Amino acid sequence: MEDNVFRKEFSLPWLVSSPNGCTVGVFGRNKVTLAYVDEGEWKLTNEVNLHGVITAAAVADSGKCVVGTDQKSAMTIQRQGNTLLQVASCELEAKVFGAAIMEVDDRCDVYIMEKNDVLKVPFANVGQQAPEHILGHFGLMTRVLPLPRARKILTADRDEKIRCSELDRPFIVNRYYFGHTDAVEFAYSTADEKELVTVGAEGKLIAWNIEEGTLLCSASLYNGESGAGGRTDACAARCIGSDGLLIAVAQEGGSVLEVWLCEKGRLVLSSRHNLGVDDISGIAFLSNSKLLLTTKSNLLRSLSIEKEAQSCTAPPPQPFDRDEIF
Repeated sequence: MEDNVFRKEFSLPWLVSSPNGCTVGVFGRNKVTLAYVDEGEWKLTNEVNLHGVITAAAVADSGKCVVGTDQKSAMTIQRQGNTLLQVASCELEAKVFGAAIMEVDDRCDVYIMEKNDVLKVPFANVGQQAPEHILGHFGLMTRVLPLPRARKILTADRDEKIRCSELDRPFIVNRYYFGHTDAVEFAYSTADEKELVTVGAEGKLIAWNIEEGTLLCSASLYNGESGAGGRTDACAARCIGSDGLLIAVAQEGGSVLEVWLCEKGRLVLSSRHNLGVDDISGIAFLSNSKLLLTTKSNLLRSLSIEKEAQSCTAPPPQPFDRDEIF
């Protein structure tokens, strides 16, 4: 499939992929558009403008999207053909810190992180039905990950622990996952929902057994000549089969991007890319061998990655050019 994505000029752009990578949300300061695959080509929907700065978002394979802002509001959006339509919106009690979408058969639920609470509401009923407070944390929440197959929900806050609850009884914590020494910033599961990969603010990548909560493997991320890990600016994952994951990670203040492969509980560095650009603000997988990247200076570029390569240098970035195809 050809890499055929329109370039757009966004302020402070970042990206969010759907679980299987067929839909990518492109977010600016206060606007959103979706990139999607149609007959082997990547295309863009129209833009939707929001009130307030976008602080969190999640995208489903079906083209459904939830977006939260700093104005204490959340909005659900859905793609119909090449048009992006607003479904519903609601007012909240606090700024939105994170979001997730869970699709099971014909049901679609939205999970919203609001300071130290997780709220749940059906996708189509946002704004019409009061959100259900399903889980509370003592600290500021950083991640929520519903797992419909495993019937679990994983949550994390800044105290570095991961909490595992039953999806039907989320207020009861069944077990904790211990291994990070700083806040959990990103979390992804394999398609069969048996293994989990998390990225911590201390610069560590960890693979877990979800059912048992055991640490399977850990690795340190590269961060400049010091080699010390640090906060992650952007991260993305793509499922490989039922039990594998590709994870792309770019750390704060650096221009180095790493691609890791997780298979059968093992973490292997697939490739490292010295991009020679400023901070990367967004990553999305276009395919198993191609990434889409955005930077804080409003650059948008594609990057080919080779699974066997341990090091490669990407071509120089190009500035945004409206309606140009790369």
